[in-house]
Amino acid sequence: MKFDVEHKDRHQNVFQKSYSLNRAAFIYHMAVVGQGFAPSPHKLLNVLGRFLTFRSFMQRSEFYSDRFSEPPIIYYDPTEKSQFSNWVGKAFANFLSKKIDQSLFTINYEAVMKIRGIPIASSRPDLIAFTQNAAIAIEAKGKSDTNSGPMDKYKLQSQSGPVQVQFSVACVTYGIYKKVRCKYHDPVISDLEYTDRDLIALSKQYYSELSKFLDEKNLQQRRVTYQNEGFIEVELFGNRSFYNYAIFDIGLFPFRRMPHFRETKLILPENIHELARDGINKSTRPFIFEDQDDGDIYIDNDRIGLRLW
Repeated sequence: MKFDVEHKDRHQNVFQKSYSLNRAAFIYHMAVVGQGFAPSPHKLLNVLGRFLTFRSFMQRSEFYSDRFSEPPIIYYDPTEKSQFSNWVGKAFANFLSKKIDQSLFTINYEAVMKIRGIPIASSRPDLIAFTQNAAIAIEAKGKSDTNSGPMDKYKLQSQSGPVQVQFSVACVTYGIYKKVRCKYHDPVISDLEYTDRDLIALSKQYYSELSKFLDEKNLQQRRVTYQNEGFIEVELFGNRSFYNYAIFDIGLFPFRRMPHFRETKLILPENIHELARDGINKSTRPFIFEDQDDGDIYIDNDRIGLRLW
């Protein structure tokens, strides 16, 4: 999928940019923003459930025609459509924070509130992204309308939470069933000094949970190299794994036999145990993934990725 972005920077300069993402990148970012406070092996079924729920919105032919699929009217469910728009908005905001601001790590806003002991109440933005120099609060919107709506209103919402940050961004993804477009607008600047304390603490939890996939003996693993860095690809649905049993053998998956689905791989950094112990900090260099020609594969700036069937 290719899409255009109107980027307004902190100096009110406006730039027209173009980006592309494959299905692996979109599903990855939709999964990350839906994971709550931290991903973990047992949440994998929730992620797959979300993908299966919305699979009719992600038909390959339309996805690679730069739009999402609007289900036929006989299947129309306004609640489901609204939920999907919400996930699209968050997924694209997450993706663009990595591309435009080169953020190292993003997480739901509530996770930072929780780690700081702030009650989860009142209005707040959707995400917080951590770069090498700043924490950025992001208000994310997804819309089927072919116009973005009131960006000034969304910018105010990006500043509404109790966590103090260096910048706040409004990101709106619109026209999602016609031609996907985005606006990524106007970081509002504060003079708060940046500390990477939250980044270190939250990323420790993040990598610690993901490292548990390596403890599952029935999931095949292999070492691979991307852009001169070592990674481990984990086969999520090994023949004797819990996920394979739950999804394929006892019928949680709607189709009895889909061998291509079993080819899904989780990509983890080779030093994930070290990252689980120490976390990442503001001196960590983001991994800038170069698109591959060998299928649906994506690795995020935090070195976690996904290879689809």
